[in-house]
Amino acid sequence: GLPAVSVAALSKSSAVAIPTTLQVCTQNLKVRPETAQFMVPICATINMNGCSALIVTTVLFMIDVFQGPLSAGGMVFSVLAATFAAIGNAGVPMGCFFITLSLLSALGIPTHMLGVLLPFFTIQDMYETGINVWSDIVIVRCAHKDLCAQTAEDI
Repeated sequence: GLPAVSVAALSKSSAVAIPTTLQVCTQNLKVRPETAQFMVPICATINMNGCSALIVTTVLFMIDVFQGPLSAGGMVFSVLAATFAAIGNAGVPMGCFFITLSLLSALGIPTHMLGVLLPFFTIQDMYETGINVWSDIVIVRCAHKDLCAQTAEDI
């Protein structure tokens, strides 16, 4: 999975890493091509767990700075909002930054501090995109093993 994760991290885009992810899944992990070709684009679109973690971390930090500590309910809401926002995120560089900006703006939190965090976002975006693609590979591999187990049981 290292070639796909490397492409993802350096490009900061899950979409750019799709061809390499497909190659890793089919050639290195021996996933059936039809399974990989179906699942990798879907995972690259909706499996944004690294993005979700980045959004919720930033949102919780900014809320704590500008409004003080959140209640447990507020934290749960922030985690859910970040998770659903990440699902709708495009697999493009710095997509999470703009989702975070929108979420903070909707919550009435001043967004001017994101300019200070922008250099760190660039590095974090590399990590979270690598995490997204690595988890895509894991999901595709697990689905392949499940499909293979079902096929073996049916025989």
